[in-house]
Amino acid sequence: MLGLTRNQAYYAAVIVETVAAAKLPERAAHIALEVALTESALRMYANGHQPASLRLPHDAVGWDHGSVGLFQQQVGGAPNSTADWGTVAELMDAATSARKFLAALEKLPWRGPNTTNWHTSQQIQGSSFADASNYRRNDTRAIEIGHTLWTVRRATIITAGRA
Repeated sequence: MLGLTRNQAYYAAVIVETVAAAKLPERAAHIALEVALTESALRMYANGHQPASLRLPHDAVGWDHGSVGLFQQQVGGAPNSTADWGTVAELMDAATSARKFLAALEKLPWRGPNTTNWHTSQQIQGSSFADASNYRRNDTRAIEIGHTLWTVRRATIITAGRA
């Protein structure tokens, strides 16, 4: 589906469902997907610096500070971490890490027409690419995936609601 592996499609769907459950607009899914595509290519990352992460289901192993999961959020208090997004288990759970991302998103003025998805992504993540070019390159793809899953989700709900 959409050129994604089964796991990538699952993670994308979890992100979209988490946005919908939070009663946020579809655009929030686009921003979250843009970050997950950029940070992990929608793969669940364990981290070689975080031994607990290696014992949880994962698609790949990274070594970036204390970052784990789809959003490459840093484990609080762990060696090499410079931020505190939560525990290893929380950050390697797709729905929980998405909720944490959305909580950070809601602290920003992202809903206005003058904000871009990629600039908002940069504000949340603080990437070393200050111009947010790393997020910008995934903007169109994130919107495509997000819109498709949002539409399929709505169609499923409407169809399931019919007698």
